[in-house]
Amino acid sequence: SPEKAFRSVFVQQLLLGSHLNATKGFVQVSALDTSSLAKHGVVGALGLCGAALMRGLNLIKSGDIELKAPANPKDGIAKLATRDIRTPVRFNMASGKDSKTACAFSDQNWGTPMRKFTSAAQRRSITQLQDIVELALASLTIGQEPDPNALSNAGSDDEFALI
Repeated sequence: SPEKAFRSVFVQQLLLGSHLNATKGFVQVSALDTSSLAKHGVVGALGLCGAALMRGLNLIKSGDIELKAPANPKDGIAKLATRDIRTPVRFNMASGKDSKTACAFSDQNWGTPMRKFTSAAQRRSITQLQDIVELALASLTIGQEPDPNALSNAGSDDEFALI
Protein backbone atom coordinates (compact mmCIF):
# COMPACT_ATOMS: atom_id res chain seq x y z
CA SER A 1 0.00 0.00 0.00
CA PRO A 2 1.19 3.59 -0.58
CA GLU A 3 1.25 4.19 3.18
CA LYS A 4 4.34 1.94 3.32
CA ALA A 5 6.28 3.79 0.59
CA PHE A 6 9.97 4.61 1.23
CA ARG A 7 10.21 2.18 4.14
CA SER A 8 12.55 -0.43 2.67
CA VAL A 9 15.66 -1.14 4.72
CA PHE A 10 17.84 0.19 1.88
CA VAL A 11 16.01 3.52 1.63
CA GLN A 12 16.07 3.91 5.41
CA GLN A 13 19.83 3.28 5.51
CA LEU A 14 20.45 5.76 2.70
CA LEU A 15 18.22 8.39 4.27
CA LEU A 16 19.89 7.95 7.63
CA GLY A 17 23.44 7.92 6.30
CA SER A 18 23.15 10.64 3.69
CA HIS A 19 20.63 13.11 5.06
CA LEU A 20 19.57 12.60 8.65
CA ASN A 21 23.10 12.26 10.06
CA ALA A 22 24.07 15.47 8.25
CA THR A 23 21.08 17.41 9.59
CA LYS A 24 21.18 16.05 13.14
CA GLY A 25 21.52 18.91 15.63
CA PHE A 26 20.23 21.53 13.17
CA VAL A 27 19.92 25.15 14.26
CA GLN A 28 16.39 26.26 15.15
CA VAL A 29 15.38 29.16 12.86
CA SER A 30 11.77 30.05 13.54
CA ALA A 31 11.48 32.24 10.41
CA LEU A 32 12.35 29.17 8.28
CA ASP A 33 10.32 26.79 10.45
CA THR A 34 13.31 24.44 10.60
CA SER A 35 11.58 22.31 13.23
CA SER A 36 8.86 21.34 10.73
CA LEU A 37 11.42 20.90 7.95
CA ALA A 38 13.37 18.46 10.13
CA LYS A 39 10.23 16.39 10.68
CA HIS A 40 8.88 16.18 7.13
CA GLY A 41 11.05 18.22 4.74
CA VAL A 42 12.77 15.15 3.32
CA VAL A 43 11.04 14.91 -0.04
CA GLY A 44 14.16 15.75 -2.07
CA ALA A 45 16.35 13.49 0.03
CA LEU A 46 13.91 10.61 -0.50
CA GLY A 47 13.98 11.26 -4.26
CA LEU A 48 17.76 11.08 -4.28
CA CYS A 49 17.77 7.96 -2.09
CA GLY A 50 15.32 6.22 -4.42
CA ALA A 51 17.36 7.07 -7.53
CA ALA A 52 20.65 6.09 -5.86
CA LEU A 53 19.18 2.77 -4.79
CA MET A 54 17.78 2.11 -8.26
CA ARG A 55 21.15 2.95 -9.81
CA GLY A 56 23.01 0.62 -7.46
CA LEU A 57 20.63 -2.25 -8.02
CA ASN A 58 20.78 -1.72 -11.81
CA LEU A 59 24.60 -1.80 -11.73
CA ILE A 60 24.52 -5.07 -9.78
CA LYS A 61 21.84 -6.55 -12.05
CA SER A 62 23.77 -5.65 -15.21
CA GLY A 63 26.97 -7.15 -13.82
CA ASP A 64 28.82 -3.83 -13.91
CA ILE A 65 29.41 -4.18 -10.18
CA GLU A 66 30.02 -7.52 -8.55
CA LEU A 67 29.56 -8.04 -4.85
CA LYS A 68 32.06 -10.58 -3.62
CA ALA A 69 31.47 -12.77 -0.61
CA PRO A 70 33.14 -11.37 2.50
CA ALA A 71 36.44 -12.94 3.51
CA ASN A 72 35.18 -13.26 7.08
CA PRO A 73 31.72 -14.86 7.38
CA LYS A 74 31.01 -12.58 10.35
CA ASP A 75 31.13 -9.55 7.99
CA GLY A 76 27.70 -8.14 7.33
CA ILE A 77 26.06 -6.63 4.27
CA ALA A 78 27.11 -3.12 5.28
CA LYS A 79 30.80 -4.07 5.05
CA LEU A 80 30.23 -6.11 1.92
CA ALA A 81 28.49 -3.25 0.12
CA THR A 82 31.30 -0.78 0.79
CA ARG A 83 34.16 -2.92 -0.51
CA ASP A 84 36.07 -1.66 -3.51
CA ILE A 85 33.17 -0.40 -5.64
CA ARG A 86 34.08 1.87 -8.53
CA THR A 87 32.05 3.50 -11.29
CA PRO A 88 32.31 1.27 -14.38
CA VAL A 89 34.13 2.56 -17.45
CA ARG A 90 32.47 2.55 -20.89
CA PHE A 91 33.76 3.55 -24.32
CA ASN A 92 32.59 7.07 -25.20
CA MET A 93 31.93 7.26 -28.94
CA ALA A 94 32.04 11.07 -28.99
CA SER A 95 35.47 11.38 -27.38
CA GLY A 96 36.90 8.09 -28.59
CA LYS A 97 38.09 7.31 -25.05
CA ASP A 98 37.02 5.22 -22.10
CA SER A 99 34.86 7.23 -19.73
CA LYS A 100 32.84 6.89 -16.53
CA THR A 101 30.20 9.32 -17.84
CA ALA A 102 27.77 6.65 -19.09
CA CYS A 103 27.47 5.15 -15.61
CA ALA A 104 27.87 8.34 -13.57
CA PHE A 105 25.22 9.32 -11.05
CA SER A 106 24.40 12.54 -12.88
CA ASP A 107 21.32 14.56 -13.76
CA GLN A 108 21.68 13.45 -17.38
CA ASN A 109 21.62 9.77 -16.43
CA TRP A 110 19.45 9.77 -13.29
CA GLY A 111 17.59 13.09 -13.22
CA THR A 112 14.32 11.67 -14.57
CA PRO A 113 14.12 8.74 -12.12
CA MET A 114 15.12 11.06 -9.26
CA ARG A 115 12.32 13.47 -10.16
CA LYS A 116 9.84 10.57 -10.34
CA PHE A 117 10.90 9.35 -6.90
CA THR A 118 10.66 12.92 -5.59
CA SER A 119 7.17 13.22 -7.07
CA ALA A 120 6.21 9.95 -5.35
CA ALA A 121 7.58 11.33 -2.07
CA GLN A 122 5.60 14.55 -2.54
CA ARG A 123 2.41 12.48 -2.66
CA ARG A 124 3.05 11.27 0.90
CA SER A 125 1.20 13.09 3.66
CA ILE A 126 3.09 15.05 6.33
CA THR A 127 2.28 12.26 8.79
CA GLN A 128 3.70 9.62 6.41
CA LEU A 129 6.88 11.67 5.90
CA GLN A 130 7.26 12.09 9.65
CA ASP A 131 6.83 8.33 10.12
CA ILE A 132 9.53 7.64 7.51
CA VAL A 133 11.94 10.00 9.28
CA GLU A 134 11.09 8.62 12.72
CA LEU A 135 11.66 5.06 11.51
CA ALA A 136 15.15 5.94 10.27
CA LEU A 137 15.93 8.03 13.37
CA ALA A 138 14.89 5.16 15.63
CA SER A 139 17.74 3.09 14.20
CA LEU A 140 20.13 6.03 14.76
CA THR A 141 18.97 6.41 18.34
CA ILE A 142 19.55 2.78 19.21
CA GLY A 143 22.58 2.42 16.90
CA GLN A 144 21.15 -0.45 14.90
CA GLU A 145 20.03 -1.26 11.40
CA PRO A 146 16.42 -0.29 10.60
CA ASP A 147 14.00 -2.97 11.82
CA PRO A 148 12.91 -5.03 8.77
CA ASN A 149 9.72 -6.06 10.60
CA ALA A 150 8.62 -2.42 10.70
CA LEU A 151 9.29 -1.97 6.99
CA SER A 152 7.16 -2.96 4.02
CA ASN A 153 8.00 -5.02 0.99
CA ALA A 154 4.59 -4.46 -0.61
CA GLY A 155 4.47 -4.39 -4.40
CA SER A 156 2.95 -1.81 -6.72
CA ASP A 157 2.39 -1.15 -10.41
CA ASP A 158 4.27 2.16 -10.02
CA GLU A 159 7.92 1.24 -9.53
CA PHE A 160 8.64 4.72 -8.16
CA ALA A 161 5.81 4.82 -5.61
CA LEU A 162 6.66 2.03 -3.23
CA ILE A 163 10.43 1.74 -3.02
